[in-house]
Amino acid sequence: MSRVSPEQRWLRTKAEDAFQSELLDVARRLGWLAFHDHDARRDNDLAGVDKGFPDTVLCHPRQRRLIIAELKRETGRVSSEQLVWLGALMQIPAIEVYSWKPRDWDSILEILQGRSR
Repeated sequence: MSRVSPEQRWLRTKAEDAFQSELLDVARRLGWLAFHDHDARRDNDLAGVDKGFPDTVLCHPRQRRLIIAELKRETGRVSSEQLVWLGALMQIPAIEVYSWKPRDWDSILEILQGRSR
């Protein structure tokens, strides 16, 4: 029987909106412009556009970088519509595309600081 560490337990309970808020806060402190659609499912239905566009767009003009990321809580899964968008966006060389969970925090910080891509 495997034991769940306190860190693993904490990661499992971290809500996606809290994760999103922390990411946007750190990104802004590091000079990124940030966009997040708070209710993309409703907005997409009203606009009649394809569902599944990732929830976070970050732009760093000085670094000349654009990141598009889908955030999920630790137990969350990327939907089939999101996979279509992520796969299509990965075909564009100038865009960095990620799917992040709270456990990726150290890697996220390195990416945002330009130390890893």
